[in-house]
Amino acid sequence: MKKFIKRIRVAMANMLIWLAVKLTPEAQKRLVQQLKHYKAQQIGTAWGITKKDINRYKEEFNEKNHEAARIGTIELILEEQKKAIFETASKLIEYRTYNKHGQTIVESRLNVYVPTKADTEEA
Repeated sequence: MKKFIKRIRVAMANMLIWLAVKLTPEAQKRLVQQLKHYKAQQIGTAWGITKKDINRYKEEFNEKNHEAARIGTIELILEEQKKAIFETASKLIEYRTYNKHGQTIVESRLNVYVPTKADTEEA
């Protein structure tokens, strides 16, 4: 059902573009090229774990096993990275407050572009 609705929307958009060009030929110059695939913008961080980091974890948490300290260090870094990514995303959120039908509405939006299946299959 979702694919059907998407096809109808695309067909209607193409028909409206065709109609606009037929009614005003100079409008064709002003039309932006239609893109079928969007690339996702990524927010990410990377952190290298050294022996120094593992030894610091051993001292802080009194861990004697090296492998357990390595896993614990990875978990700590993952938590820090999640916080950093969410803080970055929260800076990009647009907030809006307005009244509609007697209700006060608080709206939050984050614009994201998700790649289509064809894009992910090619990569």
